[in-house]
Amino acid sequence: MTFKFTSGLFDGCGESSVDGDIHGGWSGCKSLGSDVSSKVTACRALAITSVVLQALALGISLYTMSGGHDSKLKEEIGAGLSGLGAVLMAICLGVFSSTNLIRDEAAIQVNPAYGYSFYMALASLLLSAGAAGISVTKVFGAR
Repeated sequence: MTFKFTSGLFDGCGESSVDGDIHGGWSGCKSLGSDVSSKVTACRALAITSVVLQALALGISLYTMSGGHDSKLKEEIGAGLSGLGAVLMAICLGVFSSTNLIRDEAAIQVNPAYGYSFYMALASLLLSAGAAGISVTKVFGAR
């Protein structure tokens, strides 16, 4: 019998399978809901805020690329928002990965594996940190 549990900030998914003569098992996901610890709530808020800030930074960057007026100020604002979004996502991923946050929420005795969302958030963090670094370098280099 094998069992696999993955979890994120909003839901947990489990999958089991029975090997041998008996074929069967179960799989499914369950929402963690709103009755979670303050750490999970804080991580959720940080992740959502980070995504919103990154979206705003992208919108501002696209606007400045199209030659909008006062684009120097908008570049600075976009670089700041991008950097802040990367910092918030780093804090969220740090708290999420350095504690037994989800294991404690799910009340299980094993450490759950990270789901694909964690790795997508990590890739997003690396890309946004790189973009923020390029933007900040460009803004300070132009002065």
